[in-house]
Amino acid sequence: MSDMGKITSRNHGKGFSLIEMMIAMTIGLMVVAALTAVVISSGRSSRANDRTSELQSNGRYALDVLKRDLQSAGYYGLSGRGVDQSLINLPQDCYAGFASNINQRIWGSNDGVNTFNTSCIPTANYAGSDILVIRYTSLNDFPSVASVPPPVDPAGITGFANTGANTLFFRSAYETNKLYQAVALPTFTNQPQRDHIVQVHVYYVAPWSVSAAENPQIPSLRRLVLDNTGAMTDQLVASGIENMQVQYGILTAGNTQYFDAQNVNPGVAPALDSVTSPVDATGISVNNWGNVNAVRVWLLSRNAGSERNEAYINNTQYAMGDVVRQYNDPFRRQLFTSTIQIRN
Repeated sequence: MSDMGKITSRNHGKGFSLIEMMIAMTIGLMVVAALTAVVISSGRSSRANDRTSELQSNGRYALDVLKRDLQSAGYYGLSGRGVDQSLINLPQDCYAGFASNINQRIWGSNDGVNTFNTSCIPTANYAGSDILVIRYTSLNDFPSVASVPPPVDPAGITGFANTGANTLFFRSAYETNKLYQAVALPTFTNQPQRDHIVQVHVYYVAPWSVSAAENPQIPSLRRLVLDNTGAMTDQLVASGIENMQVQYGILTAGNTQYFDAQNVNPGVAPALDSVTSPVDATGISVNNWGNVNAVRVWLLSRNAGSERNEAYINNTQYAMGDVVRQYNDPFRRQLFTSTIQIRN
């Protein structure tokens, strides 16, 4: 009996000492801290992946839109190159004869030169990148422009449902063609003949996506589109595009040489093609815009939100044509580039 009492007494005396409890608590805190660090790191990685995915999606989409548009440049239905062009002054054109100048299928303005600052692209809306103009006729033709009510574009590619009196049309046949408006239909004896809507797109980069009042401002690739009222309306192409640079390929001596916009036709107003052959700084003779057979495009895509909380600094140099950009800020970026052959 005495031995059992001693054993029971010893069992009641067992437990954790203060040192053991402190060690256990320390180990527990270390485990919790490690788990917290894993959760925070996972959250940062997830946010970084989301932002990277966003800028990649925006960049790829914007480049795809430009590629498809450039591949259509100079399409004139049944006609080949050389349009019977009588410049038509539309009510709210960028300047006289700009939209109807479809013989000039491609035109560009070099970095920081905004030719449209008093009409189509206000200075406050322009972020200083290159400007690219693309002209062609709609890929789908109309059954009859003279129909009432006005016909509907079957592909819906013009951005408006019905045509109006100021809609700019192009009638093409194998041996003749003509620009006109719905109120002034031309008469052709040549058959077959097709009617198309004239497409004019002016691409540029703006410092904002929704409005100049947004805070924070998110840069975007935008374009002016010729609508059925004869005006150039503004459209968002892709948010998060911070810069666009363009070079133009011209076939010289069997090889395509690439030039910046100021070298293709320096000092020539964009309203009409140049008929001169200026020489650029390298001594290479440069032909007019009608001889451009390829276009090289760079798009710099940027996150909408910064990585300021993650202490991230982007000091990468981005080489784009004739410029190199380095920002040294907490925004992630990715450069997209492509060379597009002009088909028409």
